[in-house]
Amino acid sequence: MVTVVTQHSGLVDYLREQGYPIDEVKTHVQSAEEIRGRDVVGVLPPHLAAEANSVTTVNLRLSREDFGRELSLEEVRERLVSVETYRVYREQDFQERMERMERGLGVELPERYFSKGEGEPVVVTHQPDTARYLKDAGYVHPDTPVVAEARIEDVRGKEVIGTVPLYLAAEAERVQSVRFDLSEEERAAKVRLDYAAMMERQPTVETYRVFSEFQLERSLDQVAEKAGVAREEVQRFMEKAPERDYGRSPAAEGYELERGR
Repeated sequence: MVTVVTQHSGLVDYLREQGYPIDEVKTHVQSAEEIRGRDVVGVLPPHLAAEANSVTTVNLRLSREDFGRELSLEEVRERLVSVETYRVYREQDFQERMERMERGLGVELPERYFSKGEGEPVVVTHQPDTARYLKDAGYVHPDTPVVAEARIEDVRGKEVIGTVPLYLAAEAERVQSVRFDLSEEERAAKVRLDYAAMMERQPTVETYRVFSEFQLERSLDQVAEKAGVAREEVQRFMEKAPERDYGRSPAAEGYELERGR
């Protein structure tokens, strides 16, 4: 099932114009149950993206004037940069899949075929209070480097502690999210926690593995070659939607656009 999450009717019109198989459209997602196992088009926080089978982002070149208003079909066409598909897995889920893959295919340590680097830690945040909290609360070593505006070279092959868009998360070895849950009143007021408020609360900490469609296919091909089986036999270990045919995801079909950087 394909779910589009957006507030822009022009984006929905564009996807339909391109023949994209849309089952439902939502302006926002409140719970994991709404998108679990589905192919989603839109922007999701990591804890929700990990519930989806795949997440496709439509990357637009937006001006300051574009924010806060609805874009038309023509405006989406004019601002389109690329369309990309990602898979997001919680670390525990990823490791369990690797164990099943090892048992099922007889490939020793299949995780190495999915690795992107040594996983050296780097904090990504433009908030000094957040960086200070992460170090003082023991989530990272005091000497861990902090990057305010991350580029691909800042995160490639590393363990990122912070929030980054999926195209950067896919370059990292893994991403650790330290998330503070806000009340409805705090969210409505757009409250930003300072250092003292962070120290008084207990965050939710989760680690994720993120792969672009290309990265995942390349890793699956390597495992398949090692095991002497077809890629489809390997891909079934990575799918979250049992009814799928284990070919390329619908979120990637029809889109061979290269992301501009």
